[in-house]
Amino acid sequence: MEPDTYTVSQPSNRPNITYHAVAATYNMKKEFHRLLSELNEKGQSCRKFIIYCRNIKSCSQMYDLFLDVLGDDGYNLELEQTKSYKNRYVAMFYRSTAETNKNFVLN
Repeated sequence: MEPDTYTVSQPSNRPNITYHAVAATYNMKKEFHRLLSELNEKGQSCRKFIIYCRNIKSCSQMYDLFLDVLGDDGYNLELEQTKSYKNRYVAMFYRSTAETNKNFVLN
C-alpha cells in the first residue's frame, strides 16, 4: 500500500454517509443517470457523492461525462457568472492531482 493511503475498516455511524457498491458497466451515462438527474435538478443542494475509479483513465472519462451531460447546469452561475473550477459542482480528484486542487476539492 502507498505510504500516503489509508484504509477505512469500520463503517461510519453518521446518517449522512452511506456506502453503495455497484459493478461497473461500459455505459457510464446509463449507470449514473439517477445521479446526473439529481445534480441537474438540485444543483448546489444535491447530496455529495464520491465515485471511486480504479485508474486515471476511467476517472477522466467519468469527469468528462458529467461535464458534458450537465453542461451549464454543472456550475453555480449565481455565485459567479464565469464558469470555473470554483463554481463547478463536479471535481476530479486522484493521486496526481496538484496540491492546490486537492485542497480546493477537500475544503
